[in-house]
Amino acid sequence: MYIKMSSKSNSSGVKKASLFFVGLSLLQPLRVALNAAVFSIRRFEINEYFLSTYVNKIHNSMELACFLGVLLMNIYVLIGIPGTDAVAVAVNWLTCVMNLLLLYSYTMDGYSGNLSVFYWVLVFSALAYGLNQICVFKYAGKDVPFFIAAIPVSGILVSIYHFVFLHFFEGKGIDIDYWIVIGQIGIGAVISIVSSILWSIAFGQADCPAISTTTTTGENGKNESFGAIKNAISPMLMCAVGLGLVYAVYPGIAPYQLVVVEHAHKIDMIVMILCAFPAAIICLISELTTGGPNQKWEGGIAFWHFTWVFAIIYVMCPVLFLISLHYKTSAISRAIIGRPVVAGILTVTFVFCQSVLITIGFSGVDANSNGKVAAFNTLLALLIMNIFEFLGDGYVTAYRSYSRKEWPTDGLSNYDAVLFWLSRASINAVSSVKSSFALDIRSQFADPM
Repeated sequence: MYIKMSSKSNSSGVKKASLFFVGLSLLQPLRVALNAAVFSIRRFEINEYFLSTYVNKIHNSMELACFLGVLLMNIYVLIGIPGTDAVAVAVNWLTCVMNLLLLYSYTMDGYSGNLSVFYWVLVFSALAYGLNQICVFKYAGKDVPFFIAAIPVSGILVSIYHFVFLHFFEGKGIDIDYWIVIGQIGIGAVISIVSSILWSIAFGQADCPAISTTTTTGENGKNESFGAIKNAISPMLMCAVGLGLVYAVYPGIAPYQLVVVEHAHKIDMIVMILCAFPAAIICLISELTTGGPNQKWEGGIAFWHFTWVFAIIYVMCPVLFLISLHYKTSAISRAIIGRPVVAGILTVTFVFCQSVLITIGFSGVDANSNGKVAAFNTLLALLIMNIFEFLGDGYVTAYRSYSRKEWPTDGLSNYDAVLFWLSRASINAVSSVKSSFALDIRSQFADPM
């Protein structure tokens, strides 16, 4: 058999626990910004007409801030300045402090709150968790599946929290829009405190070796710190493809352009739950066997390269989505548009394949290279993700701006039509990037006359 039970773990339980809790806490500010947007927009007395604009504005700002954090920490890691252990501990505590500041910012200035302070704390929180991502991939080594598995779990926990809170307190005379977000931020702050303490114990001790942070040396004695990248091309491309395409399509196109909002929201909830399973399963395989993707992909473990089969399915789904949107009379469009079951199955399949690709990809990069390559891989994957995410948003904006009676590509060849939509998406994407940050964000949501 290629996979056999591991007799002994090479990593401490504290290290695994710290990585899991970092995964739980990492995106808590983003989940506050997105999952709690419907509550916070009312708390700040913004017209619900602006809900989608509010979400896009904050999401774009946070994604760019996160990427900046990833870029800065990559530069620090690649330069090789001593004292990285202490910096990693400090960054973890910084994310903790930002959660506490986020809690304070939501309570400021009485009934209508201070939206600008809340917004900028969210932005700097994203910068902090961008820094932290690189620390994780630099130090996690073969235990990175614990971190990856925890990220979707945090989304499920937020959904459960919202359901339970509303079930018990809605209609009880309390300010739901205020207290449900306070509770969510508070829980995130507690998780971040626990993760910071565990990280300090696991990685902050002088005698605790950093995993995959030293340069590797080949048989010829040459320094192969970045030369090791050649051994990780396959998992790196999995990460790039997996992260690069997903947010260009989900959720803006699939499911929200395919079915009505009520059905799309249900599909979204199903996606959040089901797509946590690949990361959890890979984490168990990596922990209980010696044949996980967190080992070198050679010999009996080279079969992980066949994960590329999922990429074929993953790329085909957006093709079907776009055909259904642009060729309304086609059999594919009739089978997908307005049909929640079919649209739901395809959306779940798309995000499920993405989860498989990035879980196995990120697990395999460090195992087949080193910490510096793993850090660079995160930068590369997030760069591609941001580019395609803005292009996806730009495409949806362009698509919604035309009516079927005056369709802009009628009479054009397929090639010219593709060029038209790409140019429109690019123009809107550049405009979105330029307007991502605002000192006075409340002015962006002035009530329409």
